[in-house]
Amino acid sequence: MTTLKIKTLTCNATEDRFGGDDPYIIVNRKKVWGPIKAEAGDELIINEQVDFKLTAVVELWEQDLDPDDHMGTHVISQDNAGKGLQHFTFKYKTASYELAYEITE
Repeated sequence: MTTLKIKTLTCNATEDRFGGDDPYIIVNRKKVWGPIKAEAGDELIINEQVDFKLTAVVELWEQDLDPDDHMGTHVISQDNAGKGLQHFTFKYKTASYELAYEITE
């Protein structure tokens, strides 16, 4: 079994103009973290682990009063196991979030 270890989510810029964002993470259609209040410059400690086969589909969402905003999707392959700490940047409108994660077997 392959494990996705989500370490941190860094908010480089928010999507909401006032009051910050409320990001949450879904992996393979299951919410695994959040929503948590985030402002530009915040590094949010996640430390969640998700087992998967072949691929993990990681989605970043931002909770809103109107429909939630889909900030992006990143597909992670089990082939990335053992490559140490990896990063992916989600960008949506004015928002930018960097996800730090590791894949192990």
